[in-house]
Amino acid sequence: GSHNAFKITPNGVITEIIDSTGDGETNTLLEPYGMAVDDAGNVHISGYRSHNAFKITSAGVITEIIDWRGAGLGNTLIFPYGMAVDDLGNVFVAGHYSDNAFKITPDGEITEIIEMHNRDVLKTPCGITVDVMGNVYVVGLRSDNAFKITPDGVVAEIIDASGDGTGNSLSFPSGIAVDDLGNVYVTGWHSQNVFKIESCDTLNHFADFEACLTGPESLIAPGCHCLDDDADGDVDLLDFARFQRTFVGP
Repeated sequence: GSHNAFKITPNGVITEIIDSTGDGETNTLLEPYGMAVDDAGNVHISGYRSHNAFKITSAGVITEIIDWRGAGLGNTLIFPYGMAVDDLGNVFVAGHYSDNAFKITPDGEITEIIEMHNRDVLKTPCGITVDVMGNVYVVGLRSDNAFKITPDGVVAEIIDASGDGTGNSLSFPSGIAVDDLGNVYVTGWHSQNVFKIESCDTLNHFADFEACLTGPESLIAPGCHCLDDDADGDVDLLDFARFQRTFVGP
């Protein structure tokens, strides 16, 4: 409502770092919403009603990094909401009413990374986050789901309205976060609950996999790290070895 943002230091010094004038040129800031800070101390903030986002450096230099035109070519940004930034300085912003999300590189290249016409529909995205591997995660408030977008642009739905599939449904997800192991957490606004989605790209210790071992006579329901990878009818140490070879990153 005051169309601005503040920095409060550890010892309580308060400074307004941006106001409704935006970059001081013609790019105003109206109803700021999402915010993300990178390791260099640059602040990134989205203007919900001004349909744009700004970068504010630690020295106070303000630059508009995306506006309503989005990536151009019809990929517009309308009512930007959540923001995130990765370790390389790439900024991600979700378009609440344009049903999409964008990546803005440090040199200003803008790319639409997801839009509503994917196989699994994304509607009214809110929260967005990014993990240490550069995978982006975004929730669809009105599509009752969440997606993972890899650095290569592969889009996969990681949770839908069925929630955990045992009667605990997901409705109107708004917040999303990811930990250093790649586990994703999603809040269900209307369903009044929170889910953890375990990443299949993360290291699961042998103690976790040991509980999956079934022997030759039975096959448990496939899970993230409980897969009959060699299709021999059981889950065993050979499957675990094959799973280990899929590890990406640390």
